[in-house]
Amino acid sequence: MFSQNLTNRFSIAFLAVSLVVGVATGPTWADDGPHHGHDEGYNQQHSAPAVGHHGGQVTKTKDFCIEVVYQPQETQIYLSDHNHQPRSLRGVRGEVSMQLRSSGKSYRFPAKYVAGKKRTDQDYLAVFADVSGIRDGDMQVAIHLNNLPGAHERTADFRQNFALAKFNVAFARLTSADQAAIAHQDVCPVTGVKLGSHGLPIKALIGDQPVYLCCKGCIRKLQAEPQAYLAKIASPRGN
Repeated sequence: MFSQNLTNRFSIAFLAVSLVVGVATGPTWADDGPHHGHDEGYNQQHSAPAVGHHGGQVTKTKDFCIEVVYQPQETQIYLSDHNHQPRSLRGVRGEVSMQLRSSGKSYRFPAKYVAGKKRTDQDYLAVFADVSGIRDGDMQVAIHLNNLPGAHERTADFRQNFALAKFNVAFARLTSADQAAIAHQDVCPVTGVKLGSHGLPIKALIGDQPVYLCCKGCIRKLQAEPQAYLAKIASPRGN
């Protein structure tokens, strides 16, 4: 069972989302419980979900593969075709409903378009909500997408069982292309010290996201909690 504190944290997180995306109203409360009468429009998953390129759950529709990556502070939605070719989500509108199983309350969030930082990065839709205190399987997520690219399938509605993305940690050599990213990250997410103060930083890859560490002593902690440190570098100056 969830404590009232987790529900309160979720409500506070929604207020933060509202400030970011300009939503003036609070969460829409679904007091009638699950979305009865609409289940036929959802793709129910009866087996273990497929894992996508970004470490998230993949739901296949007629034309697309839709990957949802649940991170502690941000949920990301990626789109590709059945040949695993990325498709742009520019112009696509989305809404994500997160229903806590313990209380039956449903919190609805708009999905914001996020362009890739580099030309080679894939764009995605994002919901900025703190789900770090929710256990895997303790929430059902309903996703609605509208204005999908292509002439056939223009909308998609599906549900998934919430589970934080599981990322493998790998390591790579530093190159000159990493200099700007190191300057942007600025500090080590494990120790909080400035990158470069203990020698050359160490480049770790959590999924396809680079994370820079100040020294070898930080590696074990990163491997133990990769999602926590990935979320930490998304905050200003690693806070």
